[in-house]
Amino acid sequence: MRVTKFIGLTLLLCCLQISQLLAQDKASLQLEKEVWQAINDYRKEQGKEALQWSDTLAIVARKHCNYMIKDNNGQLSHDGFEKRFDVIKKSIPAADGMGENVASGIVSGKAALELWLKSAGHKRNIEGNYNMTGVGVATSKDGRIFFTQIFLHKH
Repeated sequence: MRVTKFIGLTLLLCCLQISQLLAQDKASLQLEKEVWQAINDYRKEQGKEALQWSDTLAIVARKHCNYMIKDNNGQLSHDGFEKRFDVIKKSIPAADGMGENVASGIVSGKAALELWLKSAGHKRNIEGNYNMTGVGVATSKDGRIFFTQIFLHKH
């Protein structure tokens, strides 16, 4: 009887953990789309072409967010930028230009846009001659949200 209760409790805890992960993942996906929408709204205001979403770029961006959290002690960086571009070019051979914005500590797509517009380099990427993008979001154990947006020009 005790074994059955233990197994039942273990399964319940596992289900709760899985549902929390799915909820967090859903929230991250929603935040990624918010950033994409905010960037495209801004680009349209500037008379620029909207950026097409790329799952490939989003996957690479998510991996970079996780790198910053786990392997870079929660520090923002562009470490490995050229390597990411090489990986992307293998999946998207027509890629001929890339930019990248990173941020943390903000909680909305609009906040990411506003933060990046205050930096000349980030703003240049947002307004740049790109036609594809992917956004990655990851949350550290202490609840800090990390963002990476990759901009790509595909001819």
